[in-house]
Amino acid sequence: MATITESPSGLVLHPQPGDDDKFFEPERIFLMLSMSQEMNAVIEELMRRSGCSKADILNRGVGLYKAVSDAVRAGKQVCVLDADGEIETEFVGF
Repeated sequence: MATITESPSGLVLHPQPGDDDKFFEPERIFLMLSMSQEMNAVIEELMRRSGCSKADILNRGVGLYKAVSDAVRAGKQVCVLDADGEIETEFVGF
């Protein structure tokens, strides 16, 4: 895993042997996030279920949020249907 050091110009990311080369592409943006232990546990559970990285989980989550938000703004209803086609959960507040 890459290491981070501080320099006069800011934080510097240092790749380590075995790191994924795509991780260090120049067009990638790096964020430092603060979250609750509970939210971190949810992300880690989603990682186990999907085999994805934390970055993948967060990217997919933002993509899903945008799709739902766009649909709601367009006047559409976003929901989960049960096996009978009845609304089980409706997503609101986007």
